[in-house]
Amino acid sequence: MSKMHIASRMGVKFTTVSAVALAVAFCVYLILYEIVLPYFLSDERFYEYWAGQEQKAIADFQNYVTKKNLSRQAAIQDVEWEKEYRTMYIYLEEITDEYMEYLDLSEISGHELLCSDGTLLAYAYSSYTYYEGVGRVVALGFSVLCFFLILLPYFYHILHRIMRLSKEMEILSGGDLSYRICSPGRDELAQLGRDIEEMRLSVLEQMERETEAVSANNLLITSLSHDLRTPLTKLMGYLELLQYKKDQSDEERRMYLQKTIEKAGQIRDMTDEMFQHFEVRPAENQELAPVSGAVFLGQLISEQCWDLQAEGFNIQPPVMDGSYLLQVRVEDIKRVFDNVFSNLKKYADPHSPIRISTGQTEEEIWISLENHIRKSLGTESRGIGVPTMQMLMAQNNGRLEARQEAEVYYSTLWFQKLM
Repeated sequence: MSKMHIASRMGVKFTTVSAVALAVAFCVYLILYEIVLPYFLSDERFYEYWAGQEQKAIADFQNYVTKKNLSRQAAIQDVEWEKEYRTMYIYLEEITDEYMEYLDLSEISGHELLCSDGTLLAYAYSSYTYYEGVGRVVALGFSVLCFFLILLPYFYHILHRIMRLSKEMEILSGGDLSYRICSPGRDELAQLGRDIEEMRLSVLEQMERETEAVSANNLLITSLSHDLRTPLTKLMGYLELLQYKKDQSDEERRMYLQKTIEKAGQIRDMTDEMFQHFEVRPAENQELAPVSGAVFLGQLISEQCWDLQAEGFNIQPPVMDGSYLLQVRVEDIKRVFDNVFSNLKKYADPHSPIRISTGQTEEEIWISLENHIRKSLGTESRGIGVPTMQMLMAQNNGRLEARQEAEVYYSTLWFQKLM
């Protein structure tokens, strides 16, 4: 799934929830304003209510006319009462006294309104404009309420997830890296939670590697200090014999000097291995560069094989062919080959042939070396070189595999092709 698709999910959710809330709010408005309000204003079951409101309005207007002592003409022209009594309006009909003698008020729907100079017929009507305005406001209020009742729970859910993620980050920033972040879902917040969890695991893995590296270095230093003390003690002993022993023959002096040189050489080899181990660090200023794999590896193998042949070893360089690229640091790979072939000089049996072969898969190139171990080793291996070269190979997208079976030692170098 692409990052763009993941990043759009929360926006799609918000748009969908907003659209649903807006649709529901609009439906509520239509139901209240177009159905409920007309039903309330015109249904016959509310006739008694409206009749009561009309009688109440007539009585209130009669009190107003009496209080103001309005004449018939003044009552007809008055507008102040309707400004205060906005739910009803009154139609007034002026009649003469002669007409009133023959008029039966029980036969008409109007009500008799007594003024200071006569009588008017008053007809009360509900102000539908006022009620429609009130109904529109009420319908809008309920629709807005429904909109937020749908939208706010979604906002609360998002806010709750953000606050929970923030509290989990506080736990991690407090140093408790054992706390696991569980982030279900498929939107940005869920992806952010998973990224934080991956970062936590990465930090734990890095801390574990650092702890292992510190432990390994401490063990290495302890081992080397013990190993260095033995030849150093003997070296000091031979030097003291050379300095303080009386009546030394020339043969004894040559023997002591030879022993001193041997022990000094052992100390030099051990310190070289130690420095070589501690120098292996990720090269921040050296980037991996593409090189022609067949040409580069073929040249390195040929040079190393010629050196071994000059030392009397039986080894034939293989033919490297193919048109593939490797992404490596050239100096690192040269160092690996120098170490691997220098080990052959030290530990391989010169009376047995050294077999070297190559091959490749769709993704990798491999170079395999097989040699018999020398029966009498002049220098004992400290086990530092192979781990160091394995670290270098890992930094160059490759690996070094080494094992010993009986008297045969196998080494295999794997290089990743640049796809």
